[in-house]
Amino acid sequence: ERNLEGRNEEQQRNVDQLRRHLVSVGDKSVVAVRVQTTDAVYGFSEAVLRREVFGIRGDTGQDDTLNLSSGYEQCSFGALTFTPLASETGNDGGDEVSIVDGVVTISVDVASNGISDSIVRNAVTDKIKAVFGSNMQAVADYWMYCLPPGTSGSWIAYAYINSYISVYNNQWCNYPSGQMHEIGHNLGYAHSGESQTYDDQSGMMGYS
Repeated sequence: ERNLEGRNEEQQRNVDQLRRHLVSVGDKSVVAVRVQTTDAVYGFSEAVLRREVFGIRGDTGQDDTLNLSSGYEQCSFGALTFTPLASETGNDGGDEVSIVDGVVTISVDVASNGISDSIVRNAVTDKIKAVFGSNMQAVADYWMYCLPPGTSGSWIAYAYINSYISVYNNQWCNYPSGQMHEIGHNLGYAHSGESQTYDDQSGMMGYS
């Protein structure tokens, strides 16, 4: 049962709609986190991750015309854009850690092979807060965790509704359908479907 905070259902629906509208316009900053554990690392370089999420070619020698940034800009007709956080520097026990053009590598002192992704996710969140400060959204609006392969289960990706964190299983961090779908959950959107979850394939919030 939902907590309506003194509102009736219709009033709450209006509040929810307004909240989705407010977060669904403007320019949003994003950081894609290349996660390294004690026994594995997300399987692509920072340059490749930057290209796959933001379309920044860099020194990869390849273009990526459809990605998180371009996809939302096109779908919203320019009303909603996701841009890489230009730069931010933090400190990890005396070592400098830098976010450059929306990408950073975060090393955590936990193993990941055969381990629940939630353990790795929580370790990443703790490390980010230790390095860049406890208020992550004061640094960037949205954070994408690109976990190494080998965590337990056959999961692909997930995100929290009306939140700022999305989590991806290795190469799924590179796919625009996954990126847009999970960030959509952060924006407050549920799965689309007429008769059951995921049966709508016309948009990224269905089976994309």
